[in-house]
Amino acid sequence: ELAWNEKITIPENFSEKLIELKVVAMDKIGNVKSYSKFLKYDLTAPIVSIESISGFDSNRRQISISQLNANDSTSGIKLIHYSINNSGLQPYLEPIVLSEPGEYEIKYQAIDNAGNRSNFQIERIFISQPENKNHILKK
Repeated sequence: ELAWNEKITIPENFSEKLIELKVVAMDKIGNVKSYSKFLKYDLTAPIVSIESISGFDSNRRQISISQLNANDSTSGIKLIHYSINNSGLQPYLEPIVLSEPGEYEIKYQAIDNAGNRSNFQIERIFISQPENKNHILKK
């Protein structure tokens, strides 16, 4: 007999498998009511990656555009967040565009709907100073 306030523990070997939770209740005069729900127990962290594209704008300034991607086939992705040069974490909502010369470190992580977190990943990007069009070399 299971009291209503007790926890049900799902063994780890049921992880990532579709399981049915079925509850059957009977009252004192023999009426039976049942309820069932299918669940998938997710213990696997999502996979997160970055795709960076570098190029030049019309003024010959280097630009880097980084797109973060995540995948979780069981519970789905809840959030991708990132920081640039150890700033505070912020949610990833659109591609990251960097255009000022310098070195950048993008740290990023994904969290799935079951609360599993990927390891933080790091991408380093260097944007060089624009070429000076007016500089003339003398021999």
